[in-house]
Amino acid sequence: KGSTSCGWFAFAPPGTSAAPSHAWYMGRSMASQVPLVQMEALPLSYTQLSETTLDFDLDLKSLRESLVADIWTESTLPIFLLNRDGAAKIDVQGWKEGQTRTVSYKLLVLPGGIGARVENTYTVGVDSDDILSVEIVSVTYAPVIENMRVYTYYKLVKEGAEVKLQLGGFSEWTKAPPKLFAAPIEKAILKSQTASGKGFIEALKQQR
Repeated sequence: KGSTSCGWFAFAPPGTSAAPSHAWYMGRSMASQVPLVQMEALPLSYTQLSETTLDFDLDLKSLRESLVADIWTESTLPIFLLNRDGAAKIDVQGWKEGQTRTVSYKLLVLPGGIGARVENTYTVGVDSDDILSVEIVSVTYAPVIENMRVYTYYKLVKEGAEVKLQLGGFSEWTKAPPKLFAAPIEKAILKSQTASGKGFIEALKQQR
């Protein structure tokens, strides 16, 4: 089976199959872009994919402290998910201005079980005690798709005793892809992004 990892999910190139993966990854140059979590309004291309009320208690404060810690351990949510999905050679870089850091790793994402290097850049939003958000911009270093940037946006919102997970995203190309190539890939990404929400929630449950 061949799949291409895209954030907390995986999409399969046409003619292959893939189960949802939950590896966080990003790749757009953040130096010239304002992270979604810092925007007053989301881009027009952004699509909200789902909203789910969690059926368990979640300590947003503890989760936030874990995500913004200087050191990410095996139990930190992004690394926990990467390991669960079989990522290898995980390299966590230090924090940059704006609560942004990049993680690179190798994952078997191409047909024939061939590995490719993936980069995830995480931007954590901590503006409110009742809201925790993570922007994921993703790139996989493989032919053609290395020109694609996938954005996934997870937002946890506490309303009274309930916590809701809002999931959305979009994708864009830094270089025009081959004709008829983009549409099936982008459709598969949206499907996988939607599926990734379930895996994210399952991971939160396991880490309570």
